[in-house]
Amino acid sequence: MGRQQARNIAPDGAFPVLPAGMQRSDVKKLLRAVRPALGFRAARIEALCNLVELTRPGDWIDPGVEPVCYMTQIECAGICDKTPRAMRDDENAWIKAGLVNKTTAANGSRGCFCDGRLKQGISFSPLIAMVPALVAMKKQLEADRTERTLMRRKISAARRIFKAALLQLVTVAPEHPEAATLMQEWAALPRRYDGLSAAELSHQLKAVDGLTHKVLALLDLQSQTSGRAEADFRPYIQDTKEDTFVVCNGSSVDLRPSRKRDDGKPSEVAPAGPPSCREKNDGAGSRGHKPELLESFKPRQVYAACSDNMRLYLDTVKGDRALPDPLDFVRAAELMLQELGINQSAWDDACDAMGPIEAALSVVVIDAGQYRASRPIHSPGGALRAFTRRHKADQLNLTGSIIGMIKRSREK
Repeated sequence: MGRQQARNIAPDGAFPVLPAGMQRSDVKKLLRAVRPALGFRAARIEALCNLVELTRPGDWIDPGVEPVCYMTQIECAGICDKTPRAMRDDENAWIKAGLVNKTTAANGSRGCFCDGRLKQGISFSPLIAMVPALVAMKKQLEADRTERTLMRRKISAARRIFKAALLQLVTVAPEHPEAATLMQEWAALPRRYDGLSAAELSHQLKAVDGLTHKVLALLDLQSQTSGRAEADFRPYIQDTKEDTFVVCNGSSVDLRPSRKRDDGKPSEVAPAGPPSCREKNDGAGSRGHKPELLESFKPRQVYAACSDNMRLYLDTVKGDRALPDPLDFVRAAELMLQELGINQSAWDDACDAMGPIEAALSVVVIDAGQYRASRPIHSPGGALRAFTRRHKADQLNLTGSIIGMIKRSREK
């Protein structure tokens, strides 16, 4: 019987087995998935998977058999395309990690003896016993990866709002004492966040959110002190301009958006949702409002027109500020996604297509639309995807939807 076919029979059935439904091939996939957490290089994990392949698949699910690779170290090194020394280092690393045991004869030899009842070499029983822990490790890695992805997207959203607000600030108040400092803060932000840990991303998110709230507050204060109307959402809707700021020291600060945006052409068509939504038939999509109203929806007006649930989330994220700013609407919309049954992918698509503020206002409109007396929205997720499609087709009149929502709230 060849070495890879030999079986070591345990009368007491004492060997661990894989959880129900798992096979030897699943172990290899699991090892590759948790490699970062184990701290191994890819080559070291692949060598372990190669040795796993030298065992019988049935040995991993039979409590009476121990899966053992009993080929010599030199033979294993040849199969793994390694030197014997590198193979020995790999084996020691696996043993230290608790993945395998190694048994040899007194002279260090390995082999299969007594008709397969005794095998000496690399035993995978510890690996089998670790499988539940490795599965949990994989889930944690996936959760951490998802968390980092979400935080990177939140940072990106805040950066886009920061950029638009900073551009507006230097446009309306180019000599503002805080403008140069904020532009330097923008220039100091990392350009990429791919390699950052969850803790580092959390720190960056807090910093970018803080800067964004600061510039939005300065804009609001500037509008009050200059006698202009209260700051509104309009500068952040379909803002696709690419601008380069020139700071006082002569260096340039590039404020181009990090993602490709739509062409920014204003929409002249009413919004649409799924059949249950019928936004296209709603007065919210009408252009029959007075022209000045199209410039007049402020955060306070949108806040007042929100559903009770949305206002609760807005109150949570705005903290001590009297009124929520545009970034607060984005953060509140993110918190509402699960409650509304909106998939993360639908939200991501909306943000990519419209920008974070338009996506957030779409969620606000859709959420409020659930409580309309006539033709309420029954599928928020479907409605958001419909809004995104209409936006991509340059057929979404989000402004009309918001004004219609405000009008309905005043008529209650």
